[in-house]
Amino acid sequence: MSSASTPILPALSVAMPVRNGAPYLAESIASILSQTVTDFEFVILDDASTDDSRAIVRDWARRDGRIRLIESATPLGLAGSADRVVREARAPICARMDADDISHPERLRAELDVLERHPDASLVGTLWEGIDPHGRAVRPRDRWRLFRPSLLAPFPHGSIMFRREWYLGLGGYRPASEYWEDVDFYLRMAARGPIMVLSDALYRYRFHAAATTAKAGQAHLAAVNLMYECADRAAMGEDYTPLLNGHPADANATIDPRALRLCGSARLWAGEKPAILRDLHKMYGRAPSFAFVHAFVVAVWGEVSPSSLRWLLRGVIRARDAVAGRRFRNGSVVRWVPRSHRPTEKAGHSRAS
Repeated sequence: MSSASTPILPALSVAMPVRNGAPYLAESIASILSQTVTDFEFVILDDASTDDSRAIVRDWARRDGRIRLIESATPLGLAGSADRVVREARAPICARMDADDISHPERLRAELDVLERHPDASLVGTLWEGIDPHGRAVRPRDRWRLFRPSLLAPFPHGSIMFRREWYLGLGGYRPASEYWEDVDFYLRMAARGPIMVLSDALYRYRFHAAATTAKAGQAHLAAVNLMYECADRAAMGEDYTPLLNGHPADANATIDPRALRLCGSARLWAGEKPAILRDLHKMYGRAPSFAFVHAFVVAVWGEVSPSSLRWLLRGVIRARDAVAGRRFRNGSVVRWVPRSHRPTEKAGHSRAS
């Protein structure tokens, strides 16, 4: 076979699923095409959008040959569309992108550098700042979250880059963890190799009412509740897979305060009321805890004066980020340890070159 007939595979694939993302899609695509790294393919899966998303991607694809559009005739869902677009990618390294967010021009180069310098790392993400539907900064960077093991990663799902072969070896995103397929993926990937985090905010995560994390529907709330139940089992060294097999999230179950707070906080940063006050009664029966109090405060204060609650939270985040900055300077690369994975040695950090 001649060399001319042998396809040249890209070194990097950027994978982005989109469903009805027209309002912010062009800005998201432009942020990837403007990266300082230029040698990549940009695989975009349109998940049966009913708005102008597919037409927008087609227009961009005509202008830039790096874009490859995959069209799904029927909706695959969050986990299904994310898995499909990664499997369509061809490069050994795959970066994710979400259709409503914005990547800093140096994001891909910085993450590639981390994976090259840490060949045992399974995945790298970056810290972020939150923006509202109009693109205004609303939630500051938070380096404090790098201090300790936790369930929720300090980086957004759309900011990650990982080794595609390892992803496939783990079976990819699992449909049974719909709405929290990212957390399930991180927990399994952390067992494969260290997860690293760039302490710079190289990603802008957009809060808006249509975003998955801001949805207040009962199915979504029940799924997030299941996420915390599974993570707690994992933290005790137990396999939570049986909870995913044939046991759909129970919309009538007692709600974990952490799940209620997470859904409410996302809506709060989007510029709206948390809209979880009506669900507070679902926490009853849970033992009093900091999470219980936190959820109650977000629900009540956010209903009365969401703007003042956002102002307070911004001040707290800025203060603790400044404190964390004494340990994690700009450019640091930090190992993030999910709460369920506690290595015997302390997770280290290094200065990025």
